[in-house]
Order: sequence, then C-alpha cells, then structure tokens
Amino acid sequence: MTSLLLTFRLFPQLVAELRLQIWRLACCSARVVEVQYELNGDRFVSKNRAPSVLHVSRESRHEALRIYKLFFATPSAPSHIYFNPSIDTLYVPRSREMGYDETLRDFQSYLAVPEELDSIHIIGLDYVSPKVKRPWESYNKAVWIRSFSREVQVVLVLRVKEGRQREMCDQRDGDFEFVEPDESAEALQQILADTREEFARELAGTRYVELDDGQGGPIITILTLKGTNETQRIKTPNLGLCLSV
Repeated sequence: MTSLLLTFRLFPQLVAELRLQIWRLACCSARVVEVQYELNGDRFVSKNRAPSVLHVSRESRHEALRIYKLFFATPSAPSHIYFNPSIDTLYVPRSREMGYDETLRDFQSYLAVPEELDSIHIIGLDYVSPKVKRPWESYNKAVWIRSFSREVQVVLVLRVKEGRQREMCDQRDGDFEFVEPDESAEALQQILADTREEFARELAGTRYVELDDGQGGPIITILTLKGTNETQRIKTPNLGLCLSV
C-alpha cells in the first residue's frame, strides 16, 4: 500500500513564479480570528496562532505579508494579530462578566487606526438569549455594528449550553472555525425572530432589509463555534437578514 506523500523535497527546485503562487494560495483559507480588548493593558489580544505560512521560510513570509497585516493595535500597544480583512472573520466573543459591555461599544475608539474597520467584511458575535441578556447588550452591539462604514456580514454564533459557556471560553486555545448549528429549524427561526426584533429596534435610521431567496444569500447567518481539530469548515446556512449600515 502506497503511503501518503508528506514531504515534497523538490519544492525548492520549482521556478520562483510557481513557488510564489503556491505561497499565495496557502494564504487563501478564511480564518476566524477571535479578538478581545483588555482594559488593564489597553491592548487587543487573540488566542489564534499566526498563520503558519508566515514561519515557513523567508520567501513564504515575504508573500504572506502581502496578504496578512497586523491589525488591532492601540495607541499604547503594538499589534501581534495577523488578519486578512478580505476573507477573515473578526469574532468578538461574549466573555466578559457584564456581557457585551462598553468595551464592545467603544471598540473602534481603542484602535490606533480606527479606519481598519472599514476594510473588514465579516464579523462574528455571540447570540445572547433574551433570558440572560443584560439591558445594555443590544445597544452596545448595535453601536459596534454601526461603526463599520461598509456593509458587513454578521455571523451570529451559537455557543455551547449556557452553563459551560464560560468554561469553554477559558479553555479554548488556538484556531477554530464555524460550522452549521445542530438546533432544530424551529429553534433557529426563533433566534432569527429575536435578532430581527433586536436590530430593528437598535439600528433605527439604518437600512434594514430582509433578503429574499436568489438575492445573493443572507448577510446575517447562524453558525456554531468549534475547534478546527473537531470538525471541517462547511458552507454557511441560507438563513438571515440583510444588514447595511
């Protein structure tokens, strides 16, 4: 039985144009990058590893730095978070004691370069059940979404059951991605109804349009968070709203 080829020793002998194309292709995988703001250090932090292509060789790093940029620096702390705003998802989890507090609402004001948000296409936020949602959370999420000057896709993330949410957030490390949720169609429809009501109320004055089938897919989608070692990335479900801000 033929074993899998794990090493390609002739790679250095390929013509430079082909090697560079391969390095660029290695940068085309969309990532979910978790970012949180730390008040004590006035800095943004992430549990994600840097893309491996940055550390293979000088040649690979040179090509990767054309695509991945250091994002989320603050005036007092340089960034160590590599991000591709064209395809990566900026995911801000609900992990603080007070839920989505003012650190989400004021996210843009903490940035050394606030205009960074203008280049981001996809953002992720945890779905918060009305049963546990704090009074200020809907407003803070709405203000953050409105800080983006372009239309963004919002991924509504379903976490593990509420009793284990904090434990999962504390223990997870490294890369992860989104997959389709296991909840029933009825449960998902209720989540969408809650989200419609929440954003219709808080995003007054912005365009708020429901999408019909065949119009290019939803802007808000519902997904579940899992580690990359547990599951494969799959296509987002065709559910949601169109949110232009």
